[in-house]
Amino acid sequence: VVAGVLRVDRFYTTPNPAAGAVTFGFVGQGLADSLTASVYDLRGHLVWTGQVADALSLTWDGLLENGREAGSGAYVYLVSAARGTDRFTGKGTLFILH
Repeated sequence: VVAGVLRVDRFYTTPNPAAGAVTFGFVGQGLADSLTASVYDLRGHLVWTGQVADALSLTWDGLLENGREAGSGAYVYLVSAARGTDRFTGKGTLFILH
């Protein structure tokens, strides 16, 4: 891992579909100074957001802001990774199955 350079070849979520915790991350080079993931329901409501520093991935425990488990269904996620002036964003669909 080269800490001074950031290159994102692709973002990923695992597992997908999920029944609990979900990891968001990227494949590429370097560490992100800031790695952020946000999860929205299909109505566009934000259900979770998380941010970590100096990371390749971050994990959502599958709980909503109110502490309840996210319901089964499809969710849209947005992920961004940044280091200095290098910024990458991605989006995708996450499926929760209980």
